[in-house]
Amino acid sequence: MMNLPVIGDIYLLNLTLHQADSVLKAKYNAEKLYQNCFVRTRYHNKRVTVFKGSMGFMFPLRNEKVSLLEVLASFGGVGNDLRGSNVRIIRGDLHNPSVYIINLRSMADLKISLDNMKPYHSLTLEPNDIIYVEPIRKTFWEAFADISAPIRDIAGVITAIVAVLVLIQK
Repeated sequence: MMNLPVIGDIYLLNLTLHQADSVLKAKYNAEKLYQNCFVRTRYHNKRVTVFKGSMGFMFPLRNEKVSLLEVLASFGGVGNDLRGSNVRIIRGDLHNPSVYIINLRSMADLKISLDNMKPYHSLTLEPNDIIYVEPIRKTFWEAFADISAPIRDIAGVITAIVAVLVLIQK
């Protein structure tokens, strides 16, 4: 329910932006205060959350139909460090969400999701959707990074001890 100048209270729940524009235009024209007026509505508080690996972003939905591909492209796409075959759209109540798994690495799977509009809704996002792009785990390099700092510290201490011993013996 909205309260607008001149026309008063008006109910716009579940209308698309275009439908809301038409209803508001008809109401303002009916009041005969304006001739051939136009109305343009926009979203201000609708957004989706994007998690790409260890980074998170908020993406405002400025249009009614924003696709998953548009949102991911705006944040640099799906790089080699992310698993494009396991993109998840989490939708609805977080206690019992609907989860859609999308494979962006396979054109065949992407075509199936676009043809069968029901499972993936043509990859069109809705307000409050959460997009999660799983990172590719590189366990060897992660383990190596974890142990390299202590090894470097121990090597530094051993080098200092050897240097002191060499200087003492001279």
